[in-house]
Amino acid sequence: MAISADFTIDYTAKTVTHTSGTTVYTVLAFFQYLAATFASSSQMDDDYAFVSDTPTVYRWVNGWAFGAPTVDYKFLSGGGITSSDSNYIWSNLYSIGSQ
Repeated sequence: MAISADFTIDYTAKTVTHTSGTTVYTVLAFFQYLAATFASSSQMDDDYAFVSDTPTVYRWVNGWAFGAPTVDYKFLSGGGITSSDSNYIWSNLYSIGSQ
């Protein structure tokens, strides 16, 4: 299943929420998905959502966030994510067993 089918972007609320599937993606794949989505010409009027500080450390920017911060990260592994306001830090994400 494609990552775009598992995560939903809400441009009004500025959230990205896991909405279906059980696949666990790398944070790098999540970053690449968001980068490709926001780089498309139809999205040029939207604030960019997610940046990479290092190859394994990522950060929400411009007021963007997980839609369900206590659930969405469970479908990502292999990196750390900080919220826009630095109130949430998801570090060394990994999964043991199935979701």
